[in-house]
Amino acid sequence: MSVTVKRAFNGLATEITINHQLSDLIPEVGLDQLLHLYVKKALEAAKRQYGCFKYYLFCEASFKKNVDSENQKVAFYTKTSVCYQNHNVDSILQQSRTKVLCSLDEFESKGSGWIFEHWNGVTIKIIRYRPLSGGSYIPTPAPLKNCKSLLNIRNKDDLCFLYSMVAAYKTPKTNRTAPGFYRRFIDRFDMNGIQVPVKLEDIPKLSIKTVSM
Repeated sequence: MSVTVKRAFNGLATEITINHQLSDLIPEVGLDQLLHLYVKKALEAAKRQYGCFKYYLFCEASFKKNVDSENQKVAFYTKTSVCYQNHNVDSILQQSRTKVLCSLDEFESKGSGWIFEHWNGVTIKIIRYRPLSGGSYIPTPAPLKNCKSLLNIRNKDDLCFLYSMVAAYKTPKTNRTAPGFYRRFIDRFDMNGIQVPVKLEDIPKLSIKTVSM
């Protein structure tokens, strides 16, 4: 067994290749060993390091033909998946397992006579992912500081989006950038099923309990 680790973009991307021939003739059993011995540990380490990341993997398998003793190596890829901080690694692994086994079944069902022999190893490619979302206060860029139509609330939490929603309906006459005024009205918005900082795909879920402020 050998392990090769390559890093790029100042450590933001990692490629891990594990060469480990598993002689079990049952594909599901050998694949489970690869996923739980190596892939799970790699994903848990990435979660600790990046918090949120994207990844995909491919597993290489050897096939043979009994008729002419011909051999062939085939790689089975998963789709690129996103792992957020609140995701369970085991459930993500299950999705990868299903995709690899479906691809393997499809390959064997083509009628070419190839018979699964063993797994050769797995390669995991991971890159840190920062989803576009609202967050805490960011100073206004210099060219926009004198723009009177721009309101940049000086919050220290992740409720930036809610403060902006309140400001669309009501703003104070003084201290317009202080979050205290807006905080009094954020309960007017139904955030059920929406986490903060708010992601772009969650904005349509937001509903207003009452516009009376």
